[in-house]
Amino acid sequence: MCIERSETQRGSRGVATVRLKDEIMAISRRASRLPRRTGPTPEEIIGYDERGLPR
Repeated sequence: MCIERSETQRGSRGVATVRLKDEIMAISRRASRLPRRTGPTPEEIIGYDERGLPR
């Protein structure tokens, strides 16, 4: 999964860059399929009620 140092040193930097881009895109696709975590709203975190008053 990681790019080997010898590939970059031999001058195949373009190939290594493409492979790195492909790996990053694959990680991005996997992450986008994960369920979104739902948590408290910003108002709940700060401690305001539905009228905007502190609790």
